[in-house]
Amino acid sequence: MAYPLPEKPSIVVLPFKNMSGDPKENYFSDGLTEQIITTLSVYPRIFVITRQSAFHYKKNAVEIRQVAEELGVRYVLTGGVQKSGDKMRITVQLIDALSGSYIWSERYDRQLTDIFLVQDEITANVLNAMVAELTEGEQARRWTQKKYNLKGLEKHYRAQGFFCRHTREDYEKAIQVSPNFIAAHLYLSACYSSIDHEADAHVAAKEVLRIDPKLSIESYATRLRYKNKADIDRELNALRKAGLPEKSTS
Repeated sequence: MAYPLPEKPSIVVLPFKNMSGDPKENYFSDGLTEQIITTLSVYPRIFVITRQSAFHYKKNAVEIRQVAEELGVRYVLTGGVQKSGDKMRITVQLIDALSGSYIWSERYDRQLTDIFLVQDEITANVLNAMVAELTEGEQARRWTQKKYNLKGLEKHYRAQGFFCRHTREDYEKAIQVSPNFIAAHLYLSACYSSIDHEADAHVAAKEVLRIDPKLSIESYATRLRYKNKADIDRELNALRKAGLPEKSTS
């Protein structure tokens, strides 16, 4: 294993596949993946691989055991999304990479307006399957994480679609669609810093801190688990140069 298994239950959510046959719908499957990662990350008693590391596997066929070994996790969640008009079909599979067995799977045939419920159901079933017992406070928090109405959620998913192309221009497009999309501001800052556009890098870094005043090099570094350590160093150095503080000042 490239990384040892952490003591607490660990999981990577691989990018869900767009089964609609229309590349324009990639934003929806990517957005759903990102929301599941974000929701799972709320729970301190499980270890969740960041979306940045998970999306490294988006364009290539992957072998589940290899991914788990490279990232140092036991569980791998995979899935697919088919969206048509006001209906959707979502399939999910949770795999124990140590044994290679499926420990939970489900197919959801729902109205598009049920997307919030489906996200919550997937999260709850994954947590139960990983035997992560929740306190009452954690359970309550799960059902109150709905920050978007349906229109707002689709807007966020579209921004996520731009973001996942990983170019400076697309980070800017993602921000235009969703101005508080912190990951896009963060990556944009690193991009500008790496090409010595210092003024633009500082502006983007200030936006990052406006959205999350507690973010720092130290806290961000704990979220990164790249296969290549050089990628981590390069990104963190670019963010330092852009003005992201080494430690939280709030």
